[in-house]
Parts: sequence; C-alpha cells; structure tokens
Amino acid sequence: MHIDSSHRYSPIAALSSGYSIIDSDPSNQQILVKHVANKQTEVRDWKSLDVLITLSDNEQNGGTRLGGNKVAQLRAHKVTDDKIIEVTFLNGKNNKIITVDDIVSIDWYDDHHLVTLSSNRNISLLNIETAQVTPLISGSELANRTNEVKVRPTITASNGAIYLYNRQYVYKLDANQQITTILDIKASVNAESSIYYLDAHADKLLISYLTRYHNEIKLYHR
Repeated sequence: MHIDSSHRYSPIAALSSGYSIIDSDPSNQQILVKHVANKQTEVRDWKSLDVLITLSDNEQNGGTRLGGNKVAQLRAHKVTDDKIIEVTFLNGKNNKIITVDDIVSIDWYDDHHLVTLSSNRNISLLNIETAQVTPLISGSELANRTNEVKVRPTITASNGAIYLYNRQYVYKLDANQQITTILDIKASVNAESSIYYLDAHADKLLISYLTRYHNEIKLYHR
C-alpha cells in the first residue's frame, strides 16, 4: 500500500497468500518477504513483485535487514553452527560471511556499516568490508543514561541516528553518543498503549503500538 500525506491508502501490488513483508528499501523500491510456512525469504521488486534473490532460511525475522541492494542476515552457519552475519549482494558480488558473537539484532547504519546490538545491550558498528568493530556505547552506560530501563533486544538506524525502545519509550542515540527520549507512547496516546515494533527509514520512524482496543500504526517525522 502507498500512504500519501493525507493518509489515503492506494494499492501497489498484492503478495501471494502466505507471504509477509519483513523489511523494505524505499530508495531501491525493494521489499524483503518471507513465506510463513516454508520460511523461504526473498527480495522482490515492490511493484512487479519479481523475485530478485532467494535467501537461506532464517527463523529470526529481526535478524534479516535489506538496504542499498544488499541483505544482511544474522543466523547460524549451516556447517559449524557459529553465529554469523552473511551479507548478500544483489549486484552479483561475492557474499561475505562475518563470524560474530553475542549479537541479537542488526540494521544498516550506512552503505558500509551495520549497527549491532548484543544481548547485554552493547551497541557497536560493524564494517562489512573489514569486519572491524567500533564500540559506540556499553550496555551498562546505556542503562545508566536511560534510568536503568532495559530496552528491547532490537535496534534500528537511519541518517546517522540509532533508535531503541521498550514498551513505553523510544530512545535516540546520535552520532555524538548522546541519548534522548523522543517518545513516551503512554503520554502521546493513552495510558493503555505499549510499543510493539519500531523501524527507521530516512527521516521517518514507523511505530507500531498496541492499545487496549486495537492496533495502530503512525508515522512520526523527526
């Protein structure tokens, strides 16, 4: 669906039954889809729905991210069972496999880096060309700056900023490692609301939240 500035919806295309969209790349007009039953994941053109590439099975929907004609997939190695990030290039380059440890969530930070979140909430940048890791903030410092609130084990990034959330708050980590609270969902909507999902694209945050009565999705401009 396309949503215009007046919140009017118009269809773009219709997926076959059993598929769901798990990520998108608006700049390249691509979507990442997954078949619910057989777990097959594909990158498709979002208008024609032509399949551009088919990926290995991956149970972690949040561990597969699409951006800049590349897909980064956080999963276990098929042979060694080590945790890896595999970067698949849609333009025919050789895939890259980077062995990682204790990573629970990833997103594209820019064309050459992934932002990673560990189980103890350490946030780092991972260079996909050199595999060099640049720490940004430790989990203990993150907890200290968010009044000991534990963020959920998922991360998203856009335009040099990184976003995290728990049920009530959305936090922004900027390029200077400053943390600000940019949304209190209970104050903004009502006391019965809780944040369910967060995704950043360009200058927008997609926030899906649950209320006592129904599910709602809103777009917030930064």
